Amino acid sequence: AEDLDEDELSKLDEDDEEEPQKKTDDESVFSKLNVFRIRSETELGYLTELLDFAVLQFYYLPYSTNSKRVAEELIKVNKRIDGLAAIAAINCEEFEPANYKQCQRNDLTTDSFPRLRLYVPPEKRYDYETKQIKKHLDIPYTEKEMKETTIFNFMANHIPNKALSLDSYSIVPFLNSDSMNKAILFTDKLHPGVLFRGLTNNFYDKILFGTVHSSETELLDRYNVTSFPTLMVHKTQDRHMLMNEPENHFYKDNVYNVQRIIEFLEPFALSEKRYTATSRGIPEDTGEDLSRNIDLMEIDKDNYLRFFERYSDKKIMVLFHTKNKLKVSVKKFLMEGHGFFLNVFMNCKGEREFCEETFGVSKFPSLRLYPENTFNSTVPENTHFRGYADFDPSSNVTFLNDFDKYRQGKSHIANATHFNFRFTLGDAKDRRKIVLMTFQSLKVQEEPYHFIPIQLLSMIPEAQKYIEFINYDEPDHTTVQELKIDRVPYALFYYYENEKWNSIPINPEILYSSLKAMVDNIIYHKTTKKPRKPFTSETIKQISENSQLKSLCNSAETCSLIFLNVQPSEDNKVQFTEKIEKFEILAQKSKFKDFAFGWVNSTCQSELSERFNLEPNSGGAIVYQQWKGVYGRVAFPTDDLMLLNFFERVLENKFMSHPIEPEKLVLDSNDCLELAAQDVKDEKEKKDSEKKKKTYDPTMKTD
Repeated sequence: AEDLDEDELSKLDEDDEEEPQKKTDDESVFSKLNVFRIRSETELGYLTELLDFAVLQFYYLPYSTNSKRVAEELIKVNKRIDGLAAIAAINCEEFEPANYKQCQRNDLTTDSFPRLRLYVPPEKRYDYETKQIKKHLDIPYTEKEMKETTIFNFMANHIPNKALSLDSYSIVPFLNSDSMNKAILFTDKLHPGVLFRGLTNNFYDKILFGTVHSSETELLDRYNVTSFPTLMVHKTQDRHMLMNEPENHFYKDNVYNVQRIIEFLEPFALSEKRYTATSRGIPEDTGEDLSRNIDLMEIDKDNYLRFFERYSDKKIMVLFHTKNKLKVSVKKFLMEGHGFFLNVFMNCKGEREFCEETFGVSKFPSLRLYPENTFNSTVPENTHFRGYADFDPSSNVTFLNDFDKYRQGKSHIANATHFNFRFTLGDAKDRRKIVLMTFQSLKVQEEPYHFIPIQLLSMIPEAQKYIEFINYDEPDHTTVQELKIDRVPYALFYYYENEKWNSIPINPEILYSSLKAMVDNIIYHKTTKKPRKPFTSETIKQISENSQLKSLCNSAETCSLIFLNVQPSEDNKVQFTEKIEKFEILAQKSKFKDFAFGWVNSTCQSELSERFNLEPNSGGAIVYQQWKGVYGRVAFPTDDLMLLNFFERVLENKFMSHPIEPEKLVLDSNDCLELAAQDVKDEKEKKDSEKKKKTYDPTMKTD
């Protein structure tokens, strides 16, 4: 799962073009090509909509000599990219429409086929605002030859990386995201190779991927990683059972066998990609869905003590019964609350006397919620299972009545009306708390909605410290319009940031585990400061003097100067790291070995930035060819693929160039150290001012 060493892959000489042969029925070489067969433009659209792979399009004619030769190469390429990318074979003799542009003959050559193009998936496949699936980017094949190594390298270079780079700070919210299981690659390489990048596309939106570099020693110790590469799955989801706690599973087979790794990952993947389910309008599983499809974990006379000892630090809801069954209307509440407590079925079939004597159960079924440390080997045995809360499972009504008794004095949810609602929001804002609000209306609903996970969350002291819980029955028309409440029951997070109120809708049927994960991330970001990383790069050095700039551009045919904003804010530090990493990847590619890279502080070099029409705060990059006296530019923001395409066009001398005199490429005569000190001072004054500033919001005023 390491980097592809392009230097070790041999390059073959291009064969001379052969005369096209007459059409025959012999297509044996094409039949050996075990790839997707596409017969129409519609099918090609379906293929890219279904796949998150990079897809190489192979347009050919069956009687084309060149097509047959390239097909032989693609047979070998296909074996190497199987499971990481895909190939689509398109016979232009049969393709519809017949006038499709990639199938047009070129009368100026004797054999103008085959043609190769690459579909590359975008960074995010689904736009949650427009509710549209984004299309692949169509990239032309830019290499001069069509041999196995060249084609493979072209595909490998364009396979995007869908994994997140993790450190001891970012791994917490990564693991807390409850939507799917997580796969983490521990590696001593700076950037993941083609194998791992391909897997992140294969399992996109079915498994969440991350990478941890070997320099993150704290994480290596935490997970006992001693060799590289190491692949681990952090399991938080299971299709067939409720998870009581996360599990870590390590891949122990051949790290270069793609099919073995796929077999290892498959059981941990979602059955359907999350974005395709969302686009089809399929909601996430609710408590009722789980109650119909999943049984409670079973314990009995022989293993109940081991269970209570293992989970002694958790609350445990126990169903005492002779069969693992409970009314769906009650069981759904248990499923919704799983995570606040663990659910388990104590099988008393044939052991009624034991259950009565040990637990004091007098009727079946019975539901009891035991607090943390119920079983403690240091206390007398007859006091192990006391202090429980009883819940009547006869019906949802009796269960909810007992639940109301249980949460009294523990749950902290304020009831709002149209008289005090805005005051309550303003009070939460003054105390710098996030608001979690629920809304309902019995004018519309048939019965009250209970928001069990939210009520459970409001019992946790840590959540109460950072979150204000508010319930608003019968919201007035103004509130409905302002908060865009389009249905009831309704729930949302509401918080004040960047001088305005912002909201995040919550599915009213959200499970406790998912809600808790969201809140854990909120609390983590509020209480933990991200470690400050200096503005440095191992391979790309800062240019702060004209002598350094001259030396950089004299050292290579093409020099690239990156303009980066290094003002002392946390956002700028994050963006600096993200942008400089993109250029580090380019600098390490063998094809760009004749390029020299350096970076400048764009906010200090504002005149130089504007000379190349680059915004100092957002930045960009220029390439300068001193021997030709020309430059080209690319402005931020830009994604990895656009950046790569720009530098490939420079390499092929196909970029938009502008003339420049050497004396124009000089640094501003600013004292950057003095400006940096002033930036730090301004940032400090800004933060001090925000602390003193009253949290006044005129929109929150009441009559």
